[in-house]
Amino acid sequence: MKRCRFCAEDVKDEALVCRYCGRWLDARRISRGKRRWIYANNVLGSIIFFMLFFALFGAAIAEFTGIGGGFATIAEPFSQIRNQIAAGYAAIGAVLGFAIGALHGGAVARSKLNHIQCGDEPIC
Repeated sequence: MKRCRFCAEDVKDEALVCRYCGRWLDARRISRGKRRWIYANNVLGSIIFFMLFFALFGAAIAEFTGIGGGFATIAEPFSQIRNQIAAGYAAIGAVLGFAIGALHGGAVARSKLNHIQCGDEPIC
């Protein structure tokens, strides 16, 4: 017999699910190093992706539409003033991408860790 770690009832050694509370008894454990690697990998990947996306998007919008260009004419898409404004938009996009990437990466990492530990069970 072994003790269920959720409800503290005794169940058979061969049991995969506790007959009292219905929870899985063989939830997989993940080492601290593996958990950190999964978390860092997802967070950094999301940050890099979203920073690049929003920086390029912001720079392209400023460069090709003239938003914020003031006196820079549309006939001169790569004028000096537009390049400076595009760099500013790219910086704003990179900061926005960092924040979104950190939030998205953390949520994805927690979801993956939960799925690895619990499988299809919603709560383990």
